[in-house]
Amino acid sequence: MDLDLNVGYRPFGHQVAFHESNARFKGAFSGNRGGKTLSGAYEFIRRIFFDLQSGKGRIPAKGTSKRLHRLLYWIVAPNYRLGKTSLETVERLLPYKAIVDSNKTENAIWLVGGVKIELRSAEDPRHLVADSLNGIWIDEAPRVKAEAWRGALRARLADQLGWLIATGSPLGGRDCWAYIDLVSQSGTGGIETFTWTTEQNPYIPRSEVQWAKDRLPAAHYKRDWQASWDAHGGVIFDEFDESLHVVSESELRLRYGHALRGGRDIRTLFQRVVGAIDWGWQAPGCLLVIGKVSDDDVIVLEESYAPGRRVLGNDGVTWLSECHRLKQKWGIEVFACDPESPGEIAALADNGINAFAANNRRLAGIRRVAEAMHPYTVNGTRKAGLTVLSSCTNLLREIRSYTWKSNREQTAFFDEPADNQSDHAVDPLRYGLLEINPVSVMERFRTQRPGWRPPG
Repeated sequence: MDLDLNVGYRPFGHQVAFHESNARFKGAFSGNRGGKTLSGAYEFIRRIFFDLQSGKGRIPAKGTSKRLHRLLYWIVAPNYRLGKTSLETVERLLPYKAIVDSNKTENAIWLVGGVKIELRSAEDPRHLVADSLNGIWIDEAPRVKAEAWRGALRARLADQLGWLIATGSPLGGRDCWAYIDLVSQSGTGGIETFTWTTEQNPYIPRSEVQWAKDRLPAAHYKRDWQASWDAHGGVIFDEFDESLHVVSESELRLRYGHALRGGRDIRTLFQRVVGAIDWGWQAPGCLLVIGKVSDDDVIVLEESYAPGRRVLGNDGVTWLSECHRLKQKWGIEVFACDPESPGEIAALADNGINAFAANNRRLAGIRRVAEAMHPYTVNGTRKAGLTVLSSCTNLLREIRSYTWKSNREQTAFFDEPADNQSDHAVDPLRYGLLEINPVSVMERFRTQRPGWRPPG
């Protein structure tokens, strides 16, 4: 059967070079919306058709009730949620006449000639076992654990001399298995990789690239748009600037004096005020009060930070008493709490506090903080979307020292904060910003620009 995808795919220079490579193991890594997933899906199908046309695989014997494959291929992703997008992209590209059956329940597609494509999650590499494979596409490969490739998937390709396609955005830096095993080895041993920036995709408007450069945190722009393997390392909030992000209460009142004329209460500045709690016992716990002036202006107003504090009790300060005190002082409407302790959340809710389990997506929260911290210029004045009152000394200390994990052991997901560091105030900062600004900078930009679509 001819490879006639007929989907209007028009590869540009870097994509063309990727498709022309005959390397057994090859990768395409690019910035956001750079076209890497579409390239990976197209190349995955192209290689399957080539295998089929070249006569690979043994035709299964007839006379059995079980459908047997001649050629077996996997699409592997960090989890099924991401993998379903990859599988759907492949199905959209396939010629209709090539598909015999598409089973959404089993996450599998059967093609003519006895070809089976399966979707597999790499969340637990121990489950990546099966017959030998003729080929694998690992989408978002840098997000996949090293042991998934080195300990399971590589072995599945051995006896059939199967091939690998890896795609994704740089993540984990030069310690990532995709960099070590593929990118750094490109040009040797049947390995070839291709990396390009978002801007090098000619279908991306230059204005969108410039907007991202202006408004996104520098490290995130460098990694996510410039496809740099050297973007993240060291201090996480590397754009933190004392002169820009820290204010005293008197400076705050001076800044917003025009809005507080006539003795107006400072609370009238805010569209919303939320509380965010990270529980502690032997380690300190922290409650932050965060006020939203606008989407681009968020202020951490107060912290309550202490070890050994109980949620309920009759002796001394409790988290319940602090919630009531700060609710009355600042007009807090909700409290986003560490979801690891549902009993504590229930105890607050049973005692008149609007408490709920916070969004604990760590990397999303770190990114939201970094976006708010990123400096930008308005009418010639340099500003930041996040400021912290100078009285929040523990939060400021943790922001300064919060660092990335080096993760040289290659055992886990990359771009994680380092273990065993003080994050008792940083964690509720994440919870609070994900609650007070649930829409990211990129998503807000899209909604403020009718008709705008994400680049690519």
